[in-house]
Amino acid sequence: MQNNEEANFDYNITHCNNSNKIHIHKITSDAFFEKNTEIFDLIYIDGSHQCENIRRDMINSFKYLAPNGIMWMDDYLGDDGIRIKNTMDSVLSHLNGQYKFLQSGYQIAIQKI
Repeated sequence: MQNNEEANFDYNITHCNNSNKIHIHKITSDAFFEKNTEIFDLIYIDGSHQCENIRRDMINSFKYLAPNGIMWMDDYLGDDGIRIKNTMDSVLSHLNGQYKFLQSGYQIAIQKI
């Protein structure tokens, strides 16, 4: 049974102009990255608010991001305003010199160099 968020997501995807270019994988990100062999131009991260999951999602996503690709992350200033931000900042510090900032606010975006 679908929840309201999933039904809303599915509806929005089917009604966007490029729905034929969108591939949905309804599995955990860990399961996805275990089998993934593709490189992506854009990765949007909006998942778990657990620090360890955020860390793994960012590291795994960056690994499969094409040069000049964009990684966009939601909830940078969400939750308690500190925990998620500190986790993302820690990963970005680890990736220092490998990206440039494109957007910083409630969401952040980086471009792989």
